[in-house]
Amino acid sequence: MTDTPKHVQEIQLALWLAKSPGERLVQFLTDNDALYKGILVAKKNIQNQSQPEPTVINPS
Repeated sequence: MTDTPKHVQEIQLALWLAKSPGERLVQFLTDNDALYKGILVAKKNIQNQSQPEPTVINPS
């Protein structure tokens, strides 16, 4: 992100590189899975909003 200060980016990078490659892989896969599931939910919500509401006819 461009709004993160440089010194914070350096700390985040140092923490990331301190992890083992296995830990980084697990974190990547976990984050990727959560992102994919979030995208699926967002797409479903968009599709539900774009469908017209069913017309209900109340008999008098």
